[in-house]
Amino acid sequence: MNGAKSKNQTVLTFSKRTGKFSHVKLEGFGKNAHVVYTNKSVKVTD
Repeated sequence: MNGAKSKNQTVLTFSKRTGKFSHVKLEGFGKNAHVVYTNKSVKVTD
């Protein structure tokens, strides 16, 4: 089920419990990722 992109990407996940962002490194890119951290900029996709 791995995507075509096997590069490691850093994804920012927002925790509703703590209300803080956490950096998570995932292999490939998932459609479930709402916030993506790239080039020191936060891109929010709903």
